[in-house]
Amino acid sequence: MSDNKLYWINRNGQQVDIDTMSIEYLRNTLKMIVRNIERNNQPKPKPLGNIELNFLEEEYNEWAEEEEQIQEEKIREIEEDNFYFNDF
Repeated sequence: MSDNKLYWINRNGQQVDIDTMSIEYLRNTLKMIVRNIERNNQPKPKPLGNIELNFLEEEYNEWAEEEEQIQEEKIREIEEDNFYFNDF
C-alpha cells in the first residue's frame, strides 16, 4: 500500500482509516456508495411549473369573484331600499 492514507468519514463524523476497516465495514460502505449512485442516476421529474403561484392566483381569483358578488348584492340591497324609500 502507498503511504497516502485515505479516511472514510462515518455518519458520526469520525475518520476511519480505510486500510484498517473490517471486511464487513468495507462491504457495507461499498453498498451505501452503490445505493447513492443509483439514487442519483434516477431521472429527475420534470418541473410542473410554479404550482404554488398558480394555486395562489386561483385562490385570489376566487376571492375576487366572491367580493364582486358581495358588492353587487350590497348595491342591489341599497337600490331596493332606495326604491321603497322613494315610495313614501
